[in-house]
This record gives sequence, structure tokens and C-alpha cells, in this order.
Amino acid sequence: MDLGHGGSGFSYSVAEKLLEQNFYPDTISSNIHLPIRGSHPEWPGIPPMNRPAAMSKMLSLGMDLDKVIEASTYTPAKAIGCDDQIGSLREGSIADIVVFDIEDGSFEFPEYSTGKVVCGKRFVPKLTILKGGVVFNGQCGE
Repeated sequence: MDLGHGGSGFSYSVAEKLLEQNFYPDTISSNIHLPIRGSHPEWPGIPPMNRPAAMSKMLSLGMDLDKVIEASTYTPAKAIGCDDQIGSLREGSIADIVVFDIEDGSFEFPEYSTGKVVCGKRFVPKLTILKGGVVFNGQCGE
């Protein structure tokens, strides 16, 4: 099962009920498609429904960190037959990497069914490497 977190394709309350029954997503994706309207209030220019938001929601619902990471990296790569090239930090794989901090607190995320949801944890991107080169280092405009 893919989480497929898009504008109306994800319900926090439904996810909560599924996780209570030990039914976890195999893959976590952002399901972002055009047109994208708005941005996350704390991450200007980033759509409100994005992979860090989806990952944050699942972590806050109690999904184990290692499972959140696996569902966001290796499992999707395996599903499309590219796990020999992407989805891991194996030697020889393509170096597309995002380094996150995980913050504890009270964080609002947009939610289709209720307008917003408050989570206790969030993934904050700090560094992005694409094909071996740094494309984002946590500073706006870089």
C-alpha cells in the first residue's frame, strides 16, 4: 500500500485507525502533481503536501523511524526495479540523499479532511545531495 499523500488523497484520522490495527504503508510518497498551490508556512516554496510532511505524520502516528525511512527510500526503489541504483547508501548507488533533523514539538500540517492536524514530530530537511552534488544546505536561496 502506498500512502500517496496528495491534497485530498490522505486522511490523518484514517491513517491513525489503520496504524492502530498494525496496518502500515509499504511506501510513503508525496503524490505531488501540477498545479501546486501555496507552500508550507515554515518552508517557503515547498508545497504543503510533501514527503517530509507525510513522513512527519506517520512518525507522529507511531510508525517506527526505520520503517518510515524504508517506506520512503528503499521500498519505492525496489517497487520500480531500481533498488540496485537508488534507495540506499550502498557503494555504487546514485548519491541522491536528504539529511533531516527530527524535531519534537507541536507542528501544524495541512489536512484535507480537517483543515489542519497537529503532530508531535516533524522531519526538517537540512541537506540535499543530488547525483553527488549539494543542491540545498539548509539556507534559503541555496
